[in-house]
Amino acid sequence: ACSILFARHERLLRFVLKRYLADDQWIDEVVQDTFLRAFLALHQFRGESKLSTWLSRIAISQALTFLRRRRNARWLSIDDHR
Repeated sequence: ACSILFARHERLLRFVLKRYLADDQWIDEVVQDTFLRAFLALHQFRGESKLSTWLSRIAISQALTFLRRRRNARWLSIDDHR
């Protein structure tokens, strides 16, 4: 069931996430996070909207969280650490 859900919706989620994330590796990470969150919260899906809409909303939320974390991360160069 998981692989079917992934196969049906992965392309849509990648399309949605391209509006928020520039790097394909970031998109890969957020797509995985999205499906993980969706599987953990599947019991909360009420069917009031399409499953694709629900997944897209989760993906957007995950992308914004990802960007917020990257913005707040402190980067140190290896060369600066002496």
